[in-house]
Amino acid sequence: MIDYPYLRVNKKCIFIENKKGFRAKISWSYLSASLEYAFSLSVNDVAIRSFIDQLSPPYMSNIANTEMIYSSYYASEDNCSDIFPIMLPRTEEGIERACYRVARFFIEKYLKRVYHLMEAKTELINDILENPNYYAFPFLTALYVIKKNHLDKAGIDLELLLSEDKMGYLNDKNLKASFNKTIAQKWAKALV
Repeated sequence: MIDYPYLRVNKKCIFIENKKGFRAKISWSYLSASLEYAFSLSVNDVAIRSFIDQLSPPYMSNIANTEMIYSSYYASEDNCSDIFPIMLPRTEEGIERACYRVARFFIEKYLKRVYHLMEAKTELINDILENPNYYAFPFLTALYVIKKNHLDKAGIDLELLLSEDKMGYLNDKNLKASFNKTIAQKWAKALV
């Protein structure tokens, strides 16, 4: 875990926080009804939230908790069929395999996303495109990354970022599309 600063672990959670107002929480619990483990990740970030609030989107967040910029639950993860479900191990070998699978998931999925968000890395744009429903405001979060990293509009596929299937949940679809397109046009003009 040397590659992951700001990390604190307790019995049922991993907390990742920095002094700039970024907070992430990875939680896990055992579901006795289905005999498997459940994992969730939630992220709050003052900088991204402030950027989004300044834009004043007229539509609701994809996430019910309006302070969060990201929220996911492992059961909805794509490309994880080789990792999940993680069932209650019954042997020493089973315990070892379960621990390996949990660690692999945390490192390959959750910790990678957490640090992409914390550092507003350009890789976050691909994370958003893969799972837009996990982000409160997918396009606006991507725009934050674009602006923070001074990315050139030539390297950005705005059509893809603005597409219907990348806006997250389709509540207020027309309002989201119109607002996001207007914001994208203003950003593109500012770069000319």
